[in-house]
Amino acid sequence: MPSTITIDGATDDAGDGALLSNAAVSPAAPSAVGTGFYCSFTDVYNTILGAPLNLLTRSLQNMVGTGYTGGVDIVALIDNELIPQEESIIDGELGQTFKPTQETRFFDGTGTNELMLPFFPIVSIDQCRLFAAMPSLEWIRFQRVRYVQGLGSIDPDVSYRDADLLCDPLIGRLVIPSRVLYAENVMVPFWNYTFFAGQANVEVTMTYGYATPALVPRTLRRAAALRVGVRVLKMIGLIQAEGLAAYKSENVTRIYGRTRDLPYADLITDMESEAAKILRKFKRGFV
Repeated sequence: MPSTITIDGATDDAGDGALLSNAAVSPAAPSAVGTGFYCSFTDVYNTILGAPLNLLTRSLQNMVGTGYTGGVDIVALIDNELIPQEESIIDGELGQTFKPTQETRFFDGTGTNELMLPFFPIVSIDQCRLFAAMPSLEWIRFQRVRYVQGLGSIDPDVSYRDADLLCDPLIGRLVIPSRVLYAENVMVPFWNYTFFAGQANVEVTMTYGYATPALVPRTLRRAAALRVGVRVLKMIGLIQAEGLAAYKSENVTRIYGRTRDLPYADLITDMESEAAKILRKFKRGFV
C-alpha cells in the first residue's frame, strides 16, 4: 500500500517523496492542526526540504497492528508530538518558557535602584512590593509602573511624576526612578529609592513571554524548527539503516547507533550547531 502525504492540498500518492521536494509551503502559513507555540510543521519542513518523509510515514504504517497506538499522520506527529516535546526541552535548557505565563517570585534586594528579572520579555508587572527588614513589613507597593524600552539611555536624574517604577520589557529590567515625587509627599519621606539589600524582600507578580506564536522571534522559531528537524532526520536515518546495527565498507565500520554514522550526519551536526548558537542568545546567566 503506497503512503500518501498531503501538504497544502498537494498529495504524494506514489510514496516516493517527489512531491515533498517541490511542494509550495509558505513559512508564514502555520499548521492548521499544530499545538506547537515556537514553530510549526511548515517551519520544520523548510529546514529539511527534500528529506524523504514518506519513509517515516511508511514505517509508522507498518507498525500498526504490532501494538503501536500512535497515528501515522506525519504532519500531526511533528506538530502535536515532536514540536511540543522539543519546546519543553528548550524551556528547560533556557530556564524559562517564552509562552505567556504569569507567576509570583520573591527576589533578593540588590541594594541599588535596579533589579534584573530572570524572565523576558515582560508583558506586564502586575504587582511589585518592596519589604524593609522582613516579609511582614511592607515598605512600598509600587502602583505606577511605566514601560520604557532602552532604560540605559535615560538620564538617571530625570524625575518621573507619573511613575514609581520603570520597566524595560524587552530585557526584564526594573529601575526605581531617582525621585518618586508622590512618595516623597505622601507615602515614604525617608527612602533612598533602592531595592533594599535583603533576602527575598522584593515580591514581583509578572506576566512574561510572547502573547501569540506570531510574536515569537524568527531566530527562536528557527532554532526550534532545527531541533525538531534533527529528530526527524535521525528517525529517517534509522529507518534507512533497515535495522542494521553496523556495516563495513572500504574498511570503514559504520555503527548506526552513533549519530556521526547515520545518513545526514553532517547536516545534523550543522543544524545542531546553528540551533545551539541561536539559543545561547536567549539564555540568561541566572534563574
